[in-house]
Amino acid sequence: MCVSEFSSKLARKLGWVVSWCHSNAGCLAGLSSPRSVLFGFLYLSSLAGVCLLFPLTYTVKLPLHKTRLQILWSVLAPRRAVVVLLYALLGGGGAHCLAELGGFGRLWKECQGHERCLNEQQLFCSLHGAFLGLCFGTSYFVDKEHFLVFPSIQQQKLFRLRGHLSSHLWEGFLWTLKGLRLFYPLYYLLGFYPRKKLMDTFELHLREDVSLTSLSGLLDAGLLLHLILSGTMLHLSWGFGLRLFRAFHTEALKFPVVATFAGESSRLLSSALKSQANPLLMYLGYLDLYQLSLHSAHRRREIY
Repeated sequence: MCVSEFSSKLARKLGWVVSWCHSNAGCLAGLSSPRSVLFGFLYLSSLAGVCLLFPLTYTVKLPLHKTRLQILWSVLAPRRAVVVLLYALLGGGGAHCLAELGGFGRLWKECQGHERCLNEQQLFCSLHGAFLGLCFGTSYFVDKEHFLVFPSIQQQKLFRLRGHLSSHLWEGFLWTLKGLRLFYPLYYLLGFYPRKKLMDTFELHLREDVSLTSLSGLLDAGLLLHLILSGTMLHLSWGFGLRLFRAFHTEALKFPVVATFAGESSRLLSSALKSQANPLLMYLGYLDLYQLSLHSAHRRREIY
């Protein structure tokens, strides 16, 4: 009696799960298709590419910009300008993959007869991702995000990361809304140039029913929602990846004082203190020496 009553209650509780799975079976099957898996892999590859740019630009010396010209040069220096352009390229690629996964399709579609028409919504999403990547790369240098700040209180990596996921999500949401305030007017005024270039290069036509040349086309609710979600996801991935990079590279290390084997001489504390080619390694060596002088009598005896 009790078992049958419990089973009926459990079935009623789980009924909405079964109905949801049944109604969304087509969507779930679409996400598991080879095309979706491919674009999901490409999106993850673009995120990995952004994270690989962090080790190329970090510094442990605080850059001081006394004039606006120095701030401008901090972005327009050849190496950093290339990095900012790579951020824009990877942002556009990631947004393109998210638009594919979101159901906006390819950059062009078949239309009247055998003609090919430009899918302007896909172009709009890709350019939005490139614009966000450009903004992120510029603020990365202007706001000195490439400067590694060592925490005054050393904690495990898990404790330094677990409380920041929700704040990164909210920050990404606000950052995306601010970016949309600039991107919409820019595309309305200057979107003709990339659209015309693509149409002339690939011999594409423009579909008037889904065109974004008017304000009513730009203010499509579904497109706006997708831009907010994709922008938030991109910023969350980039910002949390940057925090992961900082957490792993600013963790205090313990260097051996005396070499146990002959091949370990390059890993000693004395070698880290002399490392002029790698300022981060030298900084970690001096941090270890500071911790050693305060808390490790056994290691101090090995030195003295």
